Amino acid sequence: MANIALIRCPYIESFPPDIGLAYLAAVLKERGHKVCVFDLNMDLYSQVEQGYRIKWRTSDENVLRALQEDLVLQSDALIQMAVDIIVKEDFDLVGFSIWSSNITLSLLMAERIKEKNSSMSILFGGPECYPLWSGNRLIKSSYVDAVIYGEGELTLGDMADNFDRCGKLKCENGALIKEGRNIIDTGPGQIINDLKVLPFPDFTNFNLDKYPKEKGLFILFSRGCIYKCSYCSLPGTIPVYRKRSAESLFQEIKYQMKMHPGVTRFFSAGAVLNADLDMLSEFCDLIIQEGLEIDWGGYAAIRRMDIKLLKKMKIAGCGCLNFGLESSSDRMLKQMNKQYDSVLAEQLIRDTHESGIPSIRVNFIFGFPGETEEDFIKTLAFVERNRKYIQFVGSSDTCWVEPYSRIHSSPDEFGIKIKNPLDRLCKDWVSDGNDNTREQREGRKRQFFQFIHHLGY
Repeated sequence: MANIALIRCPYIESFPPDIGLAYLAAVLKERGHKVCVFDLNMDLYSQVEQGYRIKWRTSDENVLRALQEDLVLQSDALIQMAVDIIVKEDFDLVGFSIWSSNITLSLLMAERIKEKNSSMSILFGGPECYPLWSGNRLIKSSYVDAVIYGEGELTLGDMADNFDRCGKLKCENGALIKEGRNIIDTGPGQIINDLKVLPFPDFTNFNLDKYPKEKGLFILFSRGCIYKCSYCSLPGTIPVYRKRSAESLFQEIKYQMKMHPGVTRFFSAGAVLNADLDMLSEFCDLIIQEGLEIDWGGYAAIRRMDIKLLKKMKIAGCGCLNFGLESSSDRMLKQMNKQYDSVLAEQLIRDTHESGIPSIRVNFIFGFPGETEEDFIKTLAFVERNRKYIQFVGSSDTCWVEPYSRIHSSPDEFGIKIKNPLDRLCKDWVSDGNDNTREQREGRKRQFFQFIHHLGY
């Protein structure tokens, strides 16, 4: 039996407990290993004063960036306390959940652990660890022994089993591993084709009382996506779409409510909760028949949906849908490889409002390759026209060219030049005609936020 610590350093997000760590904990425990979870993100959140907490829960990236820099200084005592506990407990494997905003603190903590016990194996994994994102850089750190990328449950499970048997880090796929002075890329991890083989995520190591707002948990409707938007990295990182059954989702919700009394909110952790409308309808039927009083929602695709289904979702407790509209210019939607037009998007948003689902959130992208001022104005007009139907403007930013996306792998197809292809977000790109620069995109973003502020968002 391996003794394993799973850690999330502060990353300045106040979301529900990390479902990734909860799945890892469940799989490792199922294989007979001992697991301890350290959610330092929420430990720090619970310690800071109220003014910081208010900033922490904003969606303004500039506020979050400034807050992150400030709170790094306040994290030192918390980080050191966790280091002392981990060294004292003498864990075999220490795994860090890596996000772009907690890389610095994770590396600092790994360094301190290694200084006190150089034989302890440090593993990095999570959303930021794909090789072309930060994985290739992180594995070069002298404090990191392996970087797991992709779906990590089977990879980490195999690593833990192998370590328990022979005391070495090794796996067949899904990781960057050091062997002496060499770095071995074992290739993409194994795709879990049937999600029902995974145990329900284990949140028992999380102190749910520390989390903000009403208690809630993530729940996984699916992995991957049915669409392949040009700007999205998901088709390149999680290329296969897999869904769970309505019965499995329903049983998990009942299980988590039993394990954690008081939890009645569930947020879809997948990219699209309405990919299979028949499954979604059956899921709602099960909730209604059981009489469960819950609140749930998440990211949803813009697609043709019957208003009867939307009303059923409302009766079953659906409280929010987050639509990735991105643009209301049909020309831009086609460029983005979206499978809808602005007419369908507007109809869905209005039908969702009519169904009674109380929270409708819409996301936007500014300056996608080929976007003109006319295209941008169409987006502004759409927001103004649907002001009474859209409650929140969600994630909205300039277009970046992300590794593993189609525009990153085929820039010529979109008529752009990337100044630094190794940049994690690749925000610094220009069109061939130099009529779409970073400065212009940032200008449209400022104009958009001024406009929605004027509308009362």
